[in-house]
Amino acid sequence: MAISTKTQRLQSKLAQIYSGGMPPPSTAARLYQLSDSPQLLTVVRRAQRSTNGHPSQRSAISPYQWSEKAPGDMDRTRWMLVVLVILVDVSQQTSVVDMYKGDSVLLPCEFPTFEMTNPTVVWSRSDLSPSIIHQRQQDGDELKDQNQLYRGRTLMLTEALESGDLSLNLTALTLSDRGTYTCSVTSARGKKKVKDVQLQVKETFPSWATILLLVLATVLLLSGGLFFHFRHYFQSVVHVQVEPEETSVLLPCKTLVRLPEEVKVKWKRNNNIVHQLQCDGLEEQYCLYSGRTNLNRNHPRDWSLTLKFPADEDSGTYICTAYIEESNILFKKQVELKVKVHQVEVEEGQKSVQLPFTTAITVDQESIYEVEWTRYEPETMKVHTTANQPEVQHEQFKNRTEMQKDALTTGNFSLTLNQPTVKDGGRYVCGVWKKKGQQRFLLRNKTVYLTVNPQKKSHDPSVNQVEEAGL
Repeated sequence: MAISTKTQRLQSKLAQIYSGGMPPPSTAARLYQLSDSPQLLTVVRRAQRSTNGHPSQRSAISPYQWSEKAPGDMDRTRWMLVVLVILVDVSQQTSVVDMYKGDSVLLPCEFPTFEMTNPTVVWSRSDLSPSIIHQRQQDGDELKDQNQLYRGRTLMLTEALESGDLSLNLTALTLSDRGTYTCSVTSARGKKKVKDVQLQVKETFPSWATILLLVLATVLLLSGGLFFHFRHYFQSVVHVQVEPEETSVLLPCKTLVRLPEEVKVKWKRNNNIVHQLQCDGLEEQYCLYSGRTNLNRNHPRDWSLTLKFPADEDSGTYICTAYIEESNILFKKQVELKVKVHQVEVEEGQKSVQLPFTTAITVDQESIYEVEWTRYEPETMKVHTTANQPEVQHEQFKNRTEMQKDALTTGNFSLTLNQPTVKDGGRYVCGVWKKKGQQRFLLRNKTVYLTVNPQKKSHDPSVNQVEEAGL
């Protein structure tokens, strides 16, 4: 396996200094750690295999134990020369470190300062003035000449000079920190440049891209808000859901352009007229919607319909059509309305429970109006009627139901059921009917689900016994 030119050069220098053999493996490993060069151990081992010294005659000797003699006449001077050759060659290398803006970085540097007299370590950048990044002396940091850009951002180990680890910790990196950092050691023997470290600082995300993203996010946010506000102009089908307690619901219908003054507008459901504007009057409004609709005319492009007192029976598909003539439709919008069914829950033993139903009715003097409450599930039973027909009321509900006497005037057709029991639970439907001559029309309709929960038993046996006895 071929070795590099650098490795050959190291091997040649070591052979000139130490012709009698090479240091033992343990010492070679220590030199490898010191130099931080992956080629050094290879050089040492190759040179060691070429020596004539017997392995048993070698012992592990640290390159820092200068007072001891190494086998094969390896004295202190030769060891110093070995170390200097290694460090001179390795120190000429330049490390490259890539980091991101805002990060912290450790700039590596090692040198046996613990064998020097009164050493000083200086980290510097030749392209700055002043050039000193950090300075460490025997008695601590000396930062009076430190470049202002690095104030409070540099740190070295407390025992750096004692351990030989001269690495510099640089925090809160900025783009201006890019450059070549030089680690130098000064002692009584002079100044020694140990290592150069080239630091590259990258933006976590380019500033122009950040600005662009912010602009795009703002545009998208505004677009989303505008689309939500004007969604009724673009959606072919609009879905509307309403709670049973609401007194009104808006069915949206808006156009992008202003329609002619003579435009005609119709709202239909199941081919029945819900509401109409400027129409010929040939079709009458369906009785279920009489007195409950209003067309919004606050804006010339708004044809939305307000439906008062929505009930579950109003759920379905509503179509808004704008036209000049029946054959010339200018605009059409579909609205899906879902009105939740009213749910009432009560515990058995309560004095009463109310099944709510409030609406609006236009009353004329020529007609007769009747209100009927019927339970259809689990079986059909007539619960209450305002007609003078007491015989039609089911025995289960006799003398237990009440309604307001002026219900037609107030529009409150709620039913009060006294002493509710578990068997009263089910689906109740209230119908408001109009009789005119021999004809009968359904004006209003509402469904209410009643749930009666069993009464909870008391933990006191005496109370249960009194209740069971009916006392």
